[in-house]
Amino acid sequence: MAESGWARHALGIGLFEFRRSVRAIRRDKARLGMTALPVVGPPAILTALLAVFASELRGIGPLAVPNGIRGTIALFWLFMVFIVGQRVVSAHTHIEAESMVLTSVSARTVAGGLVVAETLRALTYVGLYTVVGTAAAVLLLGSLASLVLVPVTTVLFIATAVVAATACGYAIAWLIAR
Repeated sequence: MAESGWARHALGIGLFEFRRSVRAIRRDKARLGMTALPVVGPPAILTALLAVFASELRGIGPLAVPNGIRGTIALFWLFMVFIVGQRVVSAHTHIEAESMVLTSVSARTVAGGLVVAETLRALTYVGLYTVVGTAAAVLLLGSLASLVLVPVTTVLFIATAVVAATACGYAIAWLIAR
């Protein structure tokens, strides 16, 4: 049985684990550079392309999303499930100071905290893409609803992929341990 307030404790554990991983990346300058390049580079190129083609894109109106694009988005989701699941199996099956944490909170709280931390890590990688996509939708397409819809869609996309990947990753880690 989980303790009362387990969701708040899981959020605290997740934030702590996320900050710990950010500090580890900041300490290793080579890893920081290799991480920052794909996070900052493509959104900068996308922003430049949107600026160049702004006059052609402005006022396009509502777009019908073709099935090929929907399939591509589904493949991105599956790829993210694979990558996060692989991270869970290989690197994040245990929390830092596991014996101390598990004596103070339940295993459900710890697992929830690890899901929160992985979700925050994934949101960090796609955060700049979300800002660029939201700005493009609002400024070029004139859709004020995109101020809410694009970030909410991104968070739900990431959260569902991370939860599915974490469940699969823990199951695989458990099977390997057995």
